[in-house]
Amino acid sequence: MNKPSCLTLWSIGLFLSSISYAQEVDTTASKNEMITRFKTLDVSYLGTTQNCIPYDVYALKYYNSWILTIIEKETLGIFITRPPRSDEQIHTGSQYFMQGASYLVEFKNYLKKKSRRKVVNDLELYGFYKLNRLGKRTMRGLLLIELPDTREQAEPSFFLFKFFHNLFSKAEMPEDDRIKPNLEEKIKPAEDKVNEQLDKIK
Repeated sequence: MNKPSCLTLWSIGLFLSSISYAQEVDTTASKNEMITRFKTLDVSYLGTTQNCIPYDVYALKYYNSWILTIIEKETLGIFITRPPRSDEQIHTGSQYFMQGASYLVEFKNYLKKKSRRKVVNDLELYGFYKLNRLGKRTMRGLLLIELPDTREQAEPSFFLFKFFHNLFSKAEMPEDDRIKPNLEEKIKPAEDKVNEQLDKIK
C-alpha cells in the first residue's frame, strides 16, 4: 500500500485535532454508536498521522463524490470530496451529516462492496462501497440538507416552453364558423327530444 503524501497526512492530522473539541460536546454514547455503525463496514484504508496516530478510513462512493469517514480511537470525522453544489475540493461534514451517514450504512441492502483499488486524494483505497438506487436517494437527501441548493428556479427549457405555448395557442384558437353550424345541426334533434320530455313533465 502506497504511503499518502505529506499534505494528506498533515490535512488529516489537522482535521483530527480540530474536531477533538467538537467531539467533546457530543455525548459519549452517541459518538460510540456512530463509530460502531461505521465499523460494521470493511476498512478501506489503514494509516497513521505524522504523530504516529493510527486511523481507519471507510469509503462510500456517490457519483463523482467520495464520503470518507475517519476513525481514530474515539475521534470521528467525515469528509466529502468534490461535493455537489460547492466549489470546495473537500468539505468537512457536519455532525448531523455524519450521524445520517452512520444510519445509512446500517442498511447493507443500500450498499454494494467493490473489492478493487482506487486512489482518492492521495489515499490508496482497497475496497470501498458504492451506493445503489436506494442508497443514492438517501445520500442525496443528506447532501441537500448539508449543502442546500441555493440556485433560483431555472427557467423552463425551450422545448417545454414550446409545448405549453402550442397547447395554450390551440386552446385559444378562434371558433371555425364552418364547424359551428354542423355541430348545432347534429345536436338539435337530441335537444328537441329533451324539450319534449320536459314539456310532458310540466
